[in-house]
Amino acid sequence: MKNSLLFLPILLLSMIGCQIDKTPKVLVGFQPQDADSRASLRGVSAVDDSVCWVSGSNGTVMRTTDGGNSWEKHVVPGHHQSDFRDIHAFSASKAIVMSIGSPAKIFRTNNGGKTWWLTYFYDNPDAFLDGIDFWNENEGIAFGDQIDGRIFILKTDNGGNSWYEIPVDNQPAALEGEGGFAASGTSIRAGFDSLVWIGLGFPRGRVLYSNDKGITWDFQLTGMGNGDSSRGVYSIDFNKKREMIAVGGSWNKPVQEDLTACTSPDGGSNWMMVEENKPMGYRSCVAFIPETDFAMCTGTTGTDISFDKGRNWENVDQTPFNSLSWSPTGKSGWIVGNEGKMAKLIVSEATK
Repeated sequence: MKNSLLFLPILLLSMIGCQIDKTPKVLVGFQPQDADSRASLRGVSAVDDSVCWVSGSNGTVMRTTDGGNSWEKHVVPGHHQSDFRDIHAFSASKAIVMSIGSPAKIFRTNNGGKTWWLTYFYDNPDAFLDGIDFWNENEGIAFGDQIDGRIFILKTDNGGNSWYEIPVDNQPAALEGEGGFAASGTSIRAGFDSLVWIGLGFPRGRVLYSNDKGITWDFQLTGMGNGDSSRGVYSIDFNKKREMIAVGGSWNKPVQEDLTACTSPDGGSNWMMVEENKPMGYRSCVAFIPETDFAMCTGTTGTDISFDKGRNWENVDQTPFNSLSWSPTGKSGWIVGNEGKMAKLIVSEATK
């Protein structure tokens, strides 16, 4: 019964969405996954339609290699109390996982999770990593909350086998009290060979931007910050035209719809708030469906879909989730939440 309740509303609302105009739409179905876990899941990385990695609390890492029909559970030895808020997978065998809190820790596996190597460790009481992303299989970047007035930035040039802090003078200056959110690992996005964006929270809801892999930084205001310490940009994503969506809100005011989404037509140079047809509350993750103008966002009050690059949203379900990731094919993906909740996302074309 629980699985049926999850699946049917998604199809119903998606089909309703297809009747709004003549724009080609898609149907998105949720196929519940049983991974026998009670962990709070926030990291998810779909490699393709068969392989996906998931991470969460209690040192949990899970992997499927058969499209979600079965899941392997792993606990990084000696780190069962770690909360792995972000994971980045390269293949069925290779993945990077990031722990929040102090000390800051990043691990890598090369053998499908059988063995994990600690590739970064920073025992600083102010250390708090928020997310990781990669430009390619070798070059990646991570960020964390400010230390000594600077947003903390790490980089790797060898696929996460080792990490280094960029020079302090190159780390972006932080506003007083400013930090990020480790709600889904998607408040940092890297792409287009050298570009990277970072979404931040209190007090202004800024998006940091670098066009040279983090050597120099600029920023833009999104309008999503209003001085509330729990409000800001929780997740960002872009399509191949560098059109962008940012989502967020306030995690402790989850049903408030104001200041929950904005869009940028020009790679983050300008941001426009979504004033009508907004996501139905706080959202911790947004992701474009690859090769389309469609996007989904999710959070603790449900999931919404947009068919116009984030300008208008339709609620498709009110089941709480934390994060989602699409396969590069755009045909499927996975969505994860608390209490071990997971579903496979299945995309099909609607009648045009």
